[in-house]
Amino acid sequence: MTSPITGLLALAVLAACAAPPARLAPALAADTVPQLRIAVPRDSARLARVIASGMRSDAALDDLRYLTDVIGPRLTGSDAMTRAAEWMADRLRAAGADSVWMEPITLDGWERGPIALRLVAPQTRWIAGASAGWAPGTNGAVAGDVVFVDARTLADFERRFAGRLRSAWVMTRAPMPMFDAFAPSPADSARVRAAREALFARPAGAEELAFLAVRDSLLVAEGAAGTLSSGDKERGLLTMFGTPLAPSRLPSVIVSHETFSQLHRLLSSGERVRLEADVRNRLTGPRTAMSVIADWRGASRPGEIVLLGAHLDSWDLATGATDDGAGAVAVTNALRLLAATGERADRTIRVALFTGEEQGLLGSRAYTARHAAELSRHQAVLVVDNGSGRVAGITLQGRDDLRAMWQQLFAPLDSLGPFTVRAGVRTGSDHLPFLREQVPAYLLVQEWRSYDWTWHTQVDTFDHAISGDLRQLSTVLASLAWGLARADRLIPR
Repeated sequence: MTSPITGLLALAVLAACAAPPARLAPALAADTVPQLRIAVPRDSARLARVIASGMRSDAALDDLRYLTDVIGPRLTGSDAMTRAAEWMADRLRAAGADSVWMEPITLDGWERGPIALRLVAPQTRWIAGASAGWAPGTNGAVAGDVVFVDARTLADFERRFAGRLRSAWVMTRAPMPMFDAFAPSPADSARVRAAREALFARPAGAEELAFLAVRDSLLVAEGAAGTLSSGDKERGLLTMFGTPLAPSRLPSVIVSHETFSQLHRLLSSGERVRLEADVRNRLTGPRTAMSVIADWRGASRPGEIVLLGAHLDSWDLATGATDDGAGAVAVTNALRLLAATGERADRTIRVALFTGEEQGLLGSRAYTARHAAELSRHQAVLVVDNGSGRVAGITLQGRDDLRAMWQQLFAPLDSLGPFTVRAGVRTGSDHLPFLREQVPAYLLVQEWRSYDWTWHTQVDTFDHAISGDLRQLSTVLASLAWGLARADRLIPR
């Protein structure tokens, strides 16, 4: 799995929460792993009513429209994130939750300011770009040469770049080979795939890893103006990243893949390239951000919990519709659909709208620490974080002994399929802290639709929500949660 964070070692450990998760692994034959005997009642008539109601309802779509068009971007620690948490808490109460509460985290806040970028040599033109999150500003316009620092070891850096980077805007890697999603061809796809495989085929050795660990400090000591990164998507899209867990010590500017590639070509041909940047961000000091938790209490085993999770925070270049506003409203609507039946499940069904996922799974990590004593009573955790696309199945996260159980859970949903239950592991979202605590936790597989392009970019807006798929997503979540809450026993660890 790759990420636009490539080359920033301090953020590489967070790539799981900053990059789209891997696709499905190859299927494993069902009869190769002995299956645990966990019975899931079919409850056919009740689930048929839930399915019919869910596929008629646009409540999730209406919530998403308000969340994105009115409240807008929800950067962790921002006032807008607080407003979103309070509004979603009200929506969960209205949906039928018995109790709703907030769980805080504390982080160093950051506010994005204006940015102005101008290429001043070998040509003059204004260019589009954005600051990475939790990167400082420039304290006014700063002009400097663009330098491609391609050193892989400390000795190589000292030989070629030491003493030559004052006021420089530093690129630390070549452009990523890009697919043309708008005019694909088999030949072009094969070419790009081969180029990407070659780029990542060589693992970094110990000497290179040691250099990467100190490279940012070296750039600071050299007096570099800042760093330049590629948006790593076509058509001018910018892919956002950054975290208070490893804030940048230098201004960090993201430009489009097309601009980044042009600068690299100019440098490769021996041209002098100069850039002027004026970036006005602000670090705001300690801030509090809230996760929103809601319980629909179980009838006979209320101390056992089925958790439906999504993250409420978003990046701030757009309004966070597909990442992950759609997930937040879908799990809320799943609770609404179940509460409307008028009959309780055996176990408590909990909704968790985590904060700070984009900055390192902050909310879900805080949840597992705060609820450590009850994690052994969590039946399962289902997380959605891949847009508004329909659910296509699930990967088993190494628990191939639960294949038969998941096939039972999906059986009442045949009319909304097809669904695939496969071996494999998915990373990239708030299920990971639960897996570390041995809780059965899953990131549902969804059809990505436009998610590859909206993810972390300036086009993550309500326009890309798919109403029919959002209905299916909410309905599938409700059905799976009901089945897990009615299973005859807790899933063994």
